[in-house]
Amino acid sequence: MYYYKLLQEVKWRLFNESASMTFVTVATLKSRINSLPTVDYRPPAFKF
Repeated sequence: MYYYKLLQEVKWRLFNESASMTFVTVATLKSRINSLPTVDYRPPAFKF
């Protein structure tokens, strides 16, 4: 029983880590994509 619980904990930790990594990657990609049009189309006053 203890071993099973430990296994579940490890699985959950790994899943959480991979999920957060995916989230961070997606977030950085989105911000990169969002920052591209600001350079191309908008005047410097609107750059953040």
